[in-house]
Amino acid sequence: MATFSSTPIVIDGKGHLLGRLASIISKQVLSGQKIVVVRCEEINISGSFFRNKLRYHNFLHKRHIVNPKKSGPFHHRAPSKILFRAIRGMVPHKTARGTAALERLKLFEGVPPPYDRKKRMVVPEALRVLRLKPGRKYCTVKRLSHEVGWGYKDVVDRLEEKRKIKAQAFRERKWLCCGWRGTRRTRVSVSESPSHLFHRPAAILPSLLLIIPDSPHTMSAEHPLHQSTASPAASRSPSPTSAHDVLTLRALVTTKEAGVIIGKGGKNVADLREQTGVRAGVSKVIPGVHERVLTVGGSVDAIAKAYNLIITQLVSSSPPPVSLSSSSPHTSIRLLISHNLMGTVIGRNGLKIKAIQDASGARMVASKEMLPQSTERIVEVQGSPEAISRAIEEIAKCLLEDWERGAGTVQFQPGVGEERLGSRRSANGFSGGLNTRRSTGDVPRRGSSPPSPHSPSMTQSPANLRTQNILIPADMVGCIIGRNGSKITEIRRLSGSKISIAKAPHDNSGERMFTIIGTPAANEKALFLLYNQLESEKERRIGREQQQQQDSQE
Repeated sequence: MATFSSTPIVIDGKGHLLGRLASIISKQVLSGQKIVVVRCEEINISGSFFRNKLRYHNFLHKRHIVNPKKSGPFHHRAPSKILFRAIRGMVPHKTARGTAALERLKLFEGVPPPYDRKKRMVVPEALRVLRLKPGRKYCTVKRLSHEVGWGYKDVVDRLEEKRKIKAQAFRERKWLCCGWRGTRRTRVSVSESPSHLFHRPAAILPSLLLIIPDSPHTMSAEHPLHQSTASPAASRSPSPTSAHDVLTLRALVTTKEAGVIIGKGGKNVADLREQTGVRAGVSKVIPGVHERVLTVGGSVDAIAKAYNLIITQLVSSSPPPVSLSSSSPHTSIRLLISHNLMGTVIGRNGLKIKAIQDASGARMVASKEMLPQSTERIVEVQGSPEAISRAIEEIAKCLLEDWERGAGTVQFQPGVGEERLGSRRSANGFSGGLNTRRSTGDVPRRGSSPPSPHSPSMTQSPANLRTQNILIPADMVGCIIGRNGSKITEIRRLSGSKISIAKAPHDNSGERMFTIIGTPAANEKALFLLYNQLESEKERRIGREQQQQQDSQE
């Protein structure tokens, strides 16, 4: 999901691939989006360190024959300058448009103020863990810069260490002062999704952009166990040692199951919060998507009890089984577990997961592939409600024991393109939606042609459709719609995408949500046309203001 925002986007560079991150940022700054990248020294480059160092030394020998000190090329050693040069090479920087785009870009080593107190995001399309196969060699820009002459590595490391200590102290004070003592429970209306209970939406850049919570106000990227901002992982104690420590455990449910969990008028979910003391919510409905994310946060015991009640509700609401061979009803729940924490749950040679199955009486099956655009995998727990509850309790304890490994988790969000997750069961009783290999349609390839204006994207297979949201300032909506809707109709016709406009503002900022549904190529064309219309309107308004100033001076 891509969203255009008038406020600057702060990206945490740690763990991103240099070229992929540069390509996405270049598109955004050209579109008018302000971008700030911090921790540039932690950006990765594919390939071994030795090979990348040889390539850089080869670059050092390139120079102009005439007056190289003035005409370059200039061999920047700082990580931020290396990223800047990569982005500049993808932008027409010698034109007025390219110069203006680069002025919207800020790059830093470390996390300087005030960005240490702002929510930071990642770009899944550029993350090394998603785009580079396991076992492939890579190096960090920090080491490469240090080896070729960058002299501030120790300074940045020292400042970063101080920042992390300060952020940790803030978090500990926050945990002690508010929220998790268990004595105060706030009733929240059912209309609030987990994005209001735990975090705010943060899908901004192409495909998906999620928060990395590593500032004093968003918890720490070193300690995350989403739906989109402060990660549910952030809802854990800095030093989890007992069963009363808190965490957030998410599960994938169908739309029908979500309705049962919420209940009529929100009665079921309100009773669940009242009886167990957990924070619980279900993600909002997305048109065309039959999956929703259930989020439950609290202590280990409370989470296990909450899931027991949820599964009991699901069993009681489902029709009785045809076979009467089993005395107790059996069902299943699909938990979303970080790929980095799967080893903790499975254990060496599968001993841990086998012990959990033996102790609980439930059957557990883990998917081999990560879910699309995320670093989460599905663990399906099958059995009676009591057995599943015991298994979930053991799983939660495992996650608390190794909570540091959940750092940088990119959490799954159901989308229109993920219909393969929709089937609840297959012939073997397991979820039929575990074929989660990445579709090549998720990333538009260079040179791909947009759909013909006479063949709209709605004629495409539903599996190829993508949904993207952008936020447009309220004073710009009229110029996009045009007189009698002429402009928006033309954009729909040229792109082949279905574009709908929210009638009410998205939030207090007054921005309106535009929803674009179509193929990746069609959506890209629609975004291009929308951004062009915005730029044209901005230039027209600037010209009108300048003309008015000249008239007033005369």
